[in-house]
Amino acid sequence: MFAVTSALINGVELYSAVMNALTAMQSGMRGLVITSRTRVWTTLVCGAVATLIALLGQGDFMTMFESFLTLLLYVLIPWSAINLADYFIVRKGDYDIDALFARNGKYGRWNAVGLGSYGIGLAAQVPFMVTPLFTGPFAAPLQNIDIAWLVGFVVTAVVYLMLVRSARKPVVEDSQRREGEATAEGAVGSAGLPRR
Repeated sequence: MFAVTSALINGVELYSAVMNALTAMQSGMRGLVITSRTRVWTTLVCGAVATLIALLGQGDFMTMFESFLTLLLYVLIPWSAINLADYFIVRKGDYDIDALFARNGKYGRWNAVGLGSYGIGLAAQVPFMVTPLFTGPFAAPLQNIDIAWLVGFVVTAVVYLMLVRSARKPVVEDSQRREGEATAEGAVGSAGLPRR
């Protein structure tokens, strides 16, 4: 039973890795058509990489696995902060779903504010990190308590909100100015001519 369960879990994990790789390849390479051959080669490469990682980490599996999970946390926390801040504070759940899939839609191909905030959030975590591979300079005074993910979450959310507000301010002011000019022109035109 254990062997069957392990085989199923590993199969699902390999499938997830392959699907992620294919999605990244298709998003990054214009005109790439995913064929059966592409799927097979991607599966073989992902399987080989996973096997190599497993062989290299077999001597101290728990330490390697714990490091992997911690690094995964460091990578996901800033992105979660951006998503939550954008959904609940900036857009309040109001998204144009069709525009998300448009290559040159209103959301753009890359969100410089989001990517910049993400980079700053990652960098903010480094001094607080506690892993077997690296321990930040601020970890020792905190008795090696890992608060890097908390710092990353707060810094990323605050930076993202500040950058979004500063990026939107000129756009809002410009649109308000144009609306005011249009209203003023309409008022002058209607005052000078009788309506028929």
